[in-house]
Amino acid sequence: MALDVIFVSSDTESAGFYHPDKWAFLQAEYGLRPDEVRKLIFASAPAWTENGIPMSYMAAEHWFRNGRRFNLTQSEIDQQFDNLSSENLTRFGNGIYVCDHLLKAGLSVGLVNDLGPDWKEFLEFAKQEPAVVAISTTFLESRERAEAAARRIRQVLPKAVIVVGGPLVHYSHKIVHEAPHLMEQALCQSTFFFMGPPCDEAVDAVIIDTRGESTLAELTRRVKAGEPWQDLPNVARPAEDLSWIVNARAPEEVGVDDEGVSWDTLPPQFLGREVGIRGSRGCPLRCKFCSFVVIHPDFEVKDVDILREELRKVAARHDIIKHVSFVDDNLFLTRKSVYEYTQMMVEEKFPFSWSGFIRVDSINEENARLMKESGCNFVMLGIESGDVEMLKEMRKVQRPEKVLRALNLLSDVGISTLSTLVVGFPSETDLTIDHTIELLNAYPDRGPTTHWFNCWVHTVIPLTPVDKERATWGLTGILLDWRHNTMDVGQAMHARERLLREVRKGGAYNGPYAFDSIEPFATRGEEGFQDMRRFYKLRHRVGCLDFFKLDEMDGFTREQTLDQIEEIILRTAAAKGGNGAAGGSGGLTTGLGGEAVERPTWETARMREG
Repeated sequence: MALDVIFVSSDTESAGFYHPDKWAFLQAEYGLRPDEVRKLIFASAPAWTENGIPMSYMAAEHWFRNGRRFNLTQSEIDQQFDNLSSENLTRFGNGIYVCDHLLKAGLSVGLVNDLGPDWKEFLEFAKQEPAVVAISTTFLESRERAEAAARRIRQVLPKAVIVVGGPLVHYSHKIVHEAPHLMEQALCQSTFFFMGPPCDEAVDAVIIDTRGESTLAELTRRVKAGEPWQDLPNVARPAEDLSWIVNARAPEEVGVDDEGVSWDTLPPQFLGREVGIRGSRGCPLRCKFCSFVVIHPDFEVKDVDILREELRKVAARHDIIKHVSFVDDNLFLTRKSVYEYTQMMVEEKFPFSWSGFIRVDSINEENARLMKESGCNFVMLGIESGDVEMLKEMRKVQRPEKVLRALNLLSDVGISTLSTLVVGFPSETDLTIDHTIELLNAYPDRGPTTHWFNCWVHTVIPLTPVDKERATWGLTGILLDWRHNTMDVGQAMHARERLLREVRKGGAYNGPYAFDSIEPFATRGEEGFQDMRRFYKLRHRVGCLDFFKLDEMDGFTREQTLDQIEEIILRTAAAKGGNGAAGGSGGLTTGLGGEAVERPTWETARMREG
């Protein structure tokens, strides 16, 4: 039986699709070096890596045990330790939702979670000669990346209809109609559809809709039946003269209460240890840098009892699903909503853990307790800045003292966090960056919890409030080509690097290790957690030494810091009962405070285990 459609949720490999010439203006206009341009484009951050692998605890233990090398093939290293390995990725919610809809429409579907690490799986699906391949742009932020994915697919499936859909296509269409002057901007032309150079010939069509599942299902049915599909509503396709033929629109109206997945009957190949669930759509807030309200101007949140029924279906698949990630930003918007949803999950005693986005204003002592009792182990927080005036400029209602209060409450119950921040929003200065650094360095640093953070240089997204209020700040430019009264994109890039370098005193940690397990450290209680935090700080030091090309930091070289890390790994490995392999050497090393401490060897660790 031939496969009808392959749905591609993402393509992390296309993130490496990079044209230096496109970004040459960053050197000419903002004085950035070529290496700094790459750091800006890819939002690079200090990270300790070996063989290209971010050094999680498990990767570091293996590396030290084997004489500071990986005793594996590169393929085995990627599978076991790479954060982007298919084995370690969440099943992206966009893929599951769309595939569930297609299955209900009677179509046979192959889900490729990530075209990069799952390329072999794609090739297996391709042997069934699918009629259609659909590429989602939920996790592809530019037209270039979508076209790069389409070209790879076209080489394997020359006869398939390749269609691109998702928020980038819908947003591109809005820009053309609401801000047509941007169609002449070079960066916009390479980022959005319907403007600039002709669409890559590997793409047969795009779907213009905030949803698009029904359009994709009908398009696939027609292609499969040999019927014309080119006149379908919501479809656009390149014309022979390289322009676009855009069909009439027929928006797909599906309420958030009506879009639940049939988790209890979905074939197991569509599931993973972690799955994403959407509990709301849109946003009632109006943060000035954000495009959510442009894409979904109306806010909907799922009824608590409807969500209860959906989660019961997830619980029925506990043999596969161990964790639920609530992928929308606003299910836990208020204290009342946090209480209602977590109380429901406590009542149900669901067998999975969960994570999600939450606002700091929604967290009080009772809600923190309920969150933990209901299975929460990780939440994401939109912090954005540590400066009160910057938060007002952004139209963020939270304040730094509320952030610290919420983080302390979460630490008390054992819930880790990931904070997101923006550097360079209009009115940003060195002083406001200082305040953000001070906030991050004040994050709680105790117990089994870890507080991660990511920060990005501000991107001026078309149609957002900041784009429409340019005169207020003297803002010119678009996307990553901008300047305003207090900063430009080059200065923002350097400010971000200063922040990444100086945030290392408290409990805030940065790097591509956000889901590093605490289990190896937990066997020794608070002593183990102190080692965990020392490991994170030392790991960050190695990352900074490499990232900033420094000879030493805090008075220590890279080699001395690795010795300190090895001491922690040895002690932790011995305590958790693993079998050590000889490697490394004995002797003395120094701790973070400069004190001399005995450093065990893999031989002494093994003797302690015996």
